[in-house]
Amino acid sequence: SAKSLLAMGISAEQVIPDIQAVGNAVAAVGGGEEALKGVSMALGQINTSGKLNAQDMMQLTSRGIAAWDILANKMGISTEELRKQSEQGKIMASQVLPLLIQGMGEKYAGATDKLGKSFTGMTSTLKDFISSTLGELT
Repeated sequence: SAKSLLAMGISAEQVIPDIQAVGNAVAAVGGGEEALKGVSMALGQINTSGKLNAQDMMQLTSRGIAAWDILANKMGISTEELRKQSEQGKIMASQVLPLLIQGMGEKYAGATDKLGKSFTGMTSTLKDFISSTLGELT
């Protein structure tokens, strides 16, 4: 898992916090392992596409994560402006993916604490899924 996240350009120090941020977001919206896999896949697709696009963001929003709002807030622009810039191909994934994950962690902080031990299983599943998915995508 760490190897795959590093391949996405995520620093070693950031791997665990990013996994926790994604887990918190999924837990907050009531998702389980399937939602966790879907969110991880969408983030991986954003990373590999190079540019932020509506299709990948829709995968997050369809799972209950307010991705457009979270990212717009982190960038200090309106959601409408973010969508417009995305449609014009002006938003580079490498610039916004860390902001999106950080924003998810902030918005949904502490959600996994309520899950206790079940989160440990979800985290393990997420690590395995990220590793296998990113291996296939890259």
